[in-house]
Amino acid sequence: MVNQEQYGMDNYSRVSQGNGQAVGNMATSIQDGADHNSVINQRANGNVSTVDQTGNGQMSLINQNAPLAGQPALTSGQNTATVIQRNANVALTPQARRAAATKRHTF
Repeated sequence: MVNQEQYGMDNYSRVSQGNGQAVGNMATSIQDGADHNSVINQRANGNVSTVDQTGNGQMSLINQNAPLAGQPALTSGQNTATVIQRNANVALTPQARRAAATKRHTF
């Protein structure tokens, strides 16, 4: 499980999960500011990814069941990906955003 938060401008986050893990990777990326990039690669099945970005100029990429270099693509699934991108006019405190992200990952 990976949880990361970034605030400010021009931040870049990259999460890569799955080497040696059979199922169930979880990743949460929270970015607040402007011009952020979030990349999540998960190589097992049963993955859960959430990206929550507030501000202008955000980019998010989620790649699930990503193959290892030189290997065929995995065909199992049961993945969940959620990307939320909000305008900078939405004022949420960091505490409110963490609480919302935690609620999304309740199983």
